[in-house]
Amino acid sequence: MEFSNSFEVSGPYRWSPDGSMVATCSGNRLFVRDTASLMIINIFSNLETVSKIEWSTDNRYILCAMYKCGTVQVWDVDHPEWLCKIREGPAGLSFSQWVPGERQILNTNEFNVRITVWSLSSGAGVVASLRSPKFAEKAMDFSRDKKFFAVAERKDCKDFIQIYRTGTWNPIHRFQVESKDLADIRWSPDDRVIGVWDTTLEYAFFAYSPEGRMLGRYQAYTDALGIKNVSWAPSSQFVAIGSYDCKTRILNQLTCACSLHMSFAISHSSASWRPIRDYEHEQEVSHKQALPTLGDHAAHAVSKSTYKLLDEINSKVRIPSVKCNPEKANPKMGIGLLNWSCDSSLLCTRADNMPNALFIWDALKLELFSVIVQLAPIKAFRWHPKECKLAVCTGGKTIYSWSRDGASCIQVPLNDFVVQEIEWSPSGHALFLSVGG
Repeated sequence: MEFSNSFEVSGPYRWSPDGSMVATCSGNRLFVRDTASLMIINIFSNLETVSKIEWSTDNRYILCAMYKCGTVQVWDVDHPEWLCKIREGPAGLSFSQWVPGERQILNTNEFNVRITVWSLSSGAGVVASLRSPKFAEKAMDFSRDKKFFAVAERKDCKDFIQIYRTGTWNPIHRFQVESKDLADIRWSPDDRVIGVWDTTLEYAFFAYSPEGRMLGRYQAYTDALGIKNVSWAPSSQFVAIGSYDCKTRILNQLTCACSLHMSFAISHSSASWRPIRDYEHEQEVSHKQALPTLGDHAAHAVSKSTYKLLDEINSKVRIPSVKCNPEKANPKMGIGLLNWSCDSSLLCTRADNMPNALFIWDALKLELFSVIVQLAPIKAFRWHPKECKLAVCTGGKTIYSWSRDGASCIQVPLNDFVVQEIEWSPSGHALFLSVGG
């Protein structure tokens, strides 16, 4: 693994959709770099400190949202002299995003009064106004074919989903959902189902067709904190639900029935899963085989941090846990991180009350595949976009890689560089490391 020199980033960053460029912010300035050489292609100056950046799907335009001053500036990478400036005025700005595949931008005004649709076409301006979204930036989602936009609304203490056709913004369907207080919605990757889940005070997951027909309902329990995280498998066959009871449940899309109930209680009766523990200041990786490192450049880096493959029968796996009070607001419990591999074969989860451990589940065999135990709490993990490879960071100078073949530790050869965030490029050829905010 090769490392570049570090450069200053004090704001948001984002890969271009094809991975050929990376945009970073420092204050009000936007830097666009070539991924291969990291040479600066363009520098743009915005009015205020940038809150969010987002690329258009054709890699040409970059949206810079400045929520404090209610302004969005759009830059053209191919023509740096071109500039589009959108001011929301007294209505303010809470959230901004591109319409996929279109030269249009959605701006959510403050207090969720409306979503304004702006077009970059010459003289077009505002082309639509979508009234009364329930939230500023969640409970709204585009279908994967980019043709439809679903947004949650609330009226008279009832939740509704409104579906619009993108481009023209004609309303297509509007239907009421059975949630008590809708928390979020998500299209399935095949666009056949809209997943809806309720507030954390009520465990309830609903599957609706885009026409508004309820396809299924799932409720694991009542009278306790409910759903914390939801993730569709890329294949659309399954949806994983992480909840506050520290369990993950995999539902079948067709039946909305629970196919696998995954608890964090470890049983040594199963000999198919492999616990891997991170050790400091050990140069031996015990048990049958040495685990590979990622390239010659990082070969020296594992001297201070290595993985040890434990014998699942003879070794006791002790996972550090954090005591929490469920009666306090936002308790550190439940499945805080949940994500599928690119081929939907593996699911990786982390419980907030066990922040040092990653549980990797085999979705095909419906069983636990591996457990990674770190010395420090896990800050972030990301699946490779093309392979079943996992990158992990724990807020230190080491990044960790896991695959079905083994695990490795790579020390970052930069002084005082503490990795808090990681992000694969869309092509998977590069990994962005950030010290965070």
